[in-house]
Amino acid sequence: MEPIHCSGKLKIKFRELATNRQKTFIFERKSNTSVKWSALTKKSTVVKTQELFNTSFHEIVIQYECFMAISRNKILIQVSCDRNMLIRTNVIVKDLRTVPKFSVLVDPTTHKLSVSVEKGPIVKARLCYRRSDVCSILSPPVEVMINTSESNSVNVSVPIILPCLCLQVYYSYDDAPREMFCPFKDRRLDEFPEIWSTSQLKLLGTSTLKWMPVCSYPPLKPSATLCWHIYGNLAHCMDVPNSTLQGKKLEYNLSAVDQHQQMCVKMSLNNSHSIHCPFQSLSIHQWDVIDVVPSSLHFYVYITSSMPAAFTGQLCFRVEDECAPSGDVHTVVMTANRQTELRLPLPPLLNHLCVQVWRSEPFLHGRRFICPSYTHRRCGLILGISLAFLVTLAVLGYLTFCSIRQKVSAWECATPPVLLVNSSDEAAHLAAVCSLASGLQRELRASVRLALWDHSSSQDSLACLGPIPWLHAQCRAVQQEQGVVLITWSSVASEAFVQWRGEREKKLRRKLKARENCTKTDEQKEANKTYGTSGQADGHMEEMNSVTSSVFTATLSCLQAALQQGDSQDHCFSILCFQGLSSCAEIPTDLQHVPRYCLPQDLSQLLWRISHGVKRGNCSSMLFTLVECWMIWRVARRLRACVPNRDPHWLSAGLPWLMWTRSQKMNKEKENSLFLPK
Repeated sequence: MEPIHCSGKLKIKFRELATNRQKTFIFERKSNTSVKWSALTKKSTVVKTQELFNTSFHEIVIQYECFMAISRNKILIQVSCDRNMLIRTNVIVKDLRTVPKFSVLVDPTTHKLSVSVEKGPIVKARLCYRRSDVCSILSPPVEVMINTSESNSVNVSVPIILPCLCLQVYYSYDDAPREMFCPFKDRRLDEFPEIWSTSQLKLLGTSTLKWMPVCSYPPLKPSATLCWHIYGNLAHCMDVPNSTLQGKKLEYNLSAVDQHQQMCVKMSLNNSHSIHCPFQSLSIHQWDVIDVVPSSLHFYVYITSSMPAAFTGQLCFRVEDECAPSGDVHTVVMTANRQTELRLPLPPLLNHLCVQVWRSEPFLHGRRFICPSYTHRRCGLILGISLAFLVTLAVLGYLTFCSIRQKVSAWECATPPVLLVNSSDEAAHLAAVCSLASGLQRELRASVRLALWDHSSSQDSLACLGPIPWLHAQCRAVQQEQGVVLITWSSVASEAFVQWRGEREKKLRRKLKARENCTKTDEQKEANKTYGTSGQADGHMEEMNSVTSSVFTATLSCLQAALQQGDSQDHCFSILCFQGLSSCAEIPTDLQHVPRYCLPQDLSQLLWRISHGVKRGNCSSMLFTLVECWMIWRVARRLRACVPNRDPHWLSAGLPWLMWTRSQKMNKEKENSLFLPK
């Protein structure tokens, strides 16, 4: 307010336009030490003189009682000095009983309240804790001001969400009425974990425990029970059964509670709880457990007490925050101030075993749980068991190694001989044949007979006997030892077979015309002529040398003789084709009853045929099959570089066939054993 300069008579007039009520104030300075003023209304006139104690001031401040008017009415104010009008204005009377209109949006995830108000005067909003009819301001205070000319909304940060937290919204002038909004009062109490962190549990003397929460509205009624915390961590507090504390107005009686440092109080409210240990500052106890010593048959619990009392103990098994009782209850009576011993039977199972002890006479609420460690008493037993296990494992490993080595040796010693017959002199074909022969001999430990390898000078060698007699001798030896004759097929072999079959048919027609009563010597000569002629017929082929063609045609003769004898399934002959070098489709239909294998795809079936006569003894079928798989893998490594266009998955596809064949053979052996005569 600016000062009014007037040296004469100052007149101030108030008039309420709606009711025409008015009041006039007249001020006149009589001297340097006094002022005369008067108040004029329609009904009365008041005249007073005011003495001035300080005459050095040229300004006089006048404070008079207010002009009563109705809220929201217009007041005309006129100020004049010696009939000169200084001020003339209209003022609307404020309604001090109104409150702002507002709305609140709650975001509990971000702990914020969004407050929106209507346009008008400046509005204040603050947070407070409601306690009955009083709302106490937070510490530190949370208060914001909303200037509606700039923005109608503002965000209020909530430090802690509690059910009694409220928001007050009011105008900024003094003593303005306040509107209160409590956004969390209707929520469940278990949604407020801050209730426990903002409350206190205070020990009043030695017999009363008072819970003092920040929020007393709405009324909270938590339950109080006892628990025994172990390992110095409140997260591990074992519940004491039947230990609910009685109390009124959040005050609980502790006169009959075992007040030990580890005895705590668990305050529970709906599905939440908080643990407080009010006795941690106490150092004097009426009784105590000195030690718990386990022996071979009993637990010895040593107890001291400052007064005669009876103590009870029982074993229990710890399960999280509870201890399930086990066994009988045992009681000991102490008649003097001394140490006593409580004996409890020791069960065979010690894992999670604890001892619970309490004073039963005079009775105190609360049980003490002692969970001793038994690891140091088991070190010898654990060490002995571990050593025995390692020794047993080592012995079993050694016996398994010896058994596998013996069976592998039996495989190597019992593998029948193999006669491998070549049908072509091409370099790729010879390389594949030599790789197969080398794999069978070195990996499978088979006795391989191959014309290309027979370079000795003995009497039964190829050089001394000749190709045909050598082949017949090898065939007889292989048949006697239940071996296998493998004929490697090629495109040259197909042409040689056609020529051999034509020459053979001619010789047969000649033999039919010969005399029936020929001597044995003549028959032998005729046979020798037949073999010689067939060898000479094959010798006309340019792709074979004389040795290869002679051995191959003689092998065909032996094969034909075996087929004519009716041994279509039991003969020892098989035909091989190398993938990329020849095809099984090139084999003549006359040889359709002869087993055929396409390598390396059918390598597992071939090795199965070679080893089908090996006696396993006491070796298990699975162990013997694993040995076979290992042998197949080693032989296959030698064929990789010699056979082109091979399938990368041919070996893994053949192994299941081998496992299935083994199982079928074992089932057959079991079925046949049922019909053997006893």
